[in-house]
Amino acid sequence: MSSGKMVAGAIGPTKWGLQKMGKCSEDTGKAQQLSSGWLQASTEAQQLSSGWLQASTEAQQLSSGWLQASTEAQQLSSGWLQASTEAQQLSSGWLQASTEAQQLSSTMATKRDMEELKRSNEELRKSVEFMAHQMEAMTMRSGVQGSVPRDQDLDSVERQVVKFLQEKGISLNEENIEACHRFPQKDKSKPATIIMRFANRKFKISLLRQSRMLKGSNVYLNEHLTKNNADIAKRARFLRKEGKIQATWSSNCKVYIKLNGAPEQAQVLMVTSLNDLEKFA
Repeated sequence: MSSGKMVAGAIGPTKWGLQKMGKCSEDTGKAQQLSSGWLQASTEAQQLSSGWLQASTEAQQLSSGWLQASTEAQQLSSGWLQASTEAQQLSSGWLQASTEAQQLSSTMATKRDMEELKRSNEELRKSVEFMAHQMEAMTMRSGVQGSVPRDQDLDSVERQVVKFLQEKGISLNEENIEACHRFPQKDKSKPATIIMRFANRKFKISLLRQSRMLKGSNVYLNEHLTKNNADIAKRARFLRKEGKIQATWSSNCKVYIKLNGAPEQAQVLMVTSLNDLEKFA
């Protein structure tokens, strides 16, 4: 083989090799760039993974916070539910108490109404009794009750009374007496009670004024009182003897008492019921 061909043959491979080497160098550069890209991508992936890990940790913490907040909310809700239940029970208790109070108020109102009705009836009863006593007393305003010994020589009770009283110095005219009668007496040793009714009240008043002349004898002359007023007068005389009141008397068929105390302070009261005297007993 000629030298020219040998040179050409030698040159040929070298150029190819250089080309190959250049290409390899280029591929190596690309590989290095690619490797550098992957390294950068790997670094960014690691950073991203680290970010996701941090985000995941924060999410877990946030989830834990929400879980705790949810638990506290449930506890708070349970507390509100319990408070609501207690409030309902308290409201129910107040409602029951209010109902009982209304029932009690209604009962008390009924009781007050009954007491008021009872009081009104009692006042009406007292008023009717007082009017009845007054009407009865009106029929007795001209009457005198007393005790005069019998005179066997005289048949007329009027004459027996007039004679006895005139002997005691009392002025009395038989003509002024409208009626006179004697009550039956079980004890014959005591003078029988007599009732005289005069034609005019002035004769009655005149006789009673003179009755002081009978003091010291067993004979008495008083106003003819109703049974109620007679019981009051008897009780008042007992209180006077006991020193509970200062004096008692009757006038115009009404009973009066004078309380203890100085003359200018002693009060005079008209008594219409035995209950009125109990406060002085």
